[in-house]
Amino acid sequence: MFVEKLSLVTGGFDPIHSGHIRYFKEARAFTDYLVVGLNGDPWLTRRKVNTFNLGKNVLISSVI
Repeated sequence: MFVEKLSLVTGGFDPIHSGHIRYFKEARAFTDYLVVGLNGDPWLTRRKVNTFNLGKNVLISSVI
């Protein structure tokens, strides 16, 4: 299978919000396939005081 354009975006989308969704949709407009990489809990706890981790992977896959 040949993929013309494949793009990757990563982050700690915790909690996911409308700005993240807009980011994914805009990124998707530039590529054939968009892969969203989710940073793990250790990364989140280093970057944020409070983490939510409310089933991010389910939310992201359902809106793109």
